[in-house]
Amino acid sequence: MQQYLAMINSAKKSICIANPYFIPGMPVLEALQIASLSGVEVNLLTPKVSDSLLAKYSMFSGFEALLNVGANIYLRPDFSHSKVIIIDGEIASVGSGNFDYRSFEHNFETNVLIYNGDMAKRIEKLFFGHCKKDIQLELVSFKKRSIYVKFMEGLAKFFSPLL
Repeated sequence: MQQYLAMINSAKKSICIANPYFIPGMPVLEALQIASLSGVEVNLLTPKVSDSLLAKYSMFSGFEALLNVGANIYLRPDFSHSKVIIIDGEIASVGSGNFDYRSFEHNFETNVLIYNGDMAKRIEKLFFGHCKKDIQLELVSFKKRSIYVKFMEGLAKFFSPLL
């Protein structure tokens, strides 16, 4: 979590995150909100479907907070297991670390930090290639989710530390 927070807090232009389990705790969620409110372009790429319904609802429970501050959220139709964060097209982290409590606190995750602008830009180009063909969430339509879906998201958010 400290690695991701340090990267997010260092961003000046852009943050690109691809992760199948984007269930950040409040510190990471707030750091992304602050970055977006500060003029940093925040882009998130996650799967539309998940291998866990609880994880999906928990993940979607944080989307409205990010959309409210201008973050871009893209949903892949497939279940991509990519775990990448790119900052300003200059630094990238690729590895096994998810944006969830279990990965931050319990699992033994390994990421490679890439301090090579050319490589980071290549990864960023691949990232945006997926964003162009995937579904972008819009705040107005996302807010129109059913009461049932909102309830399930709230319930899943309660259990998110267990995921």
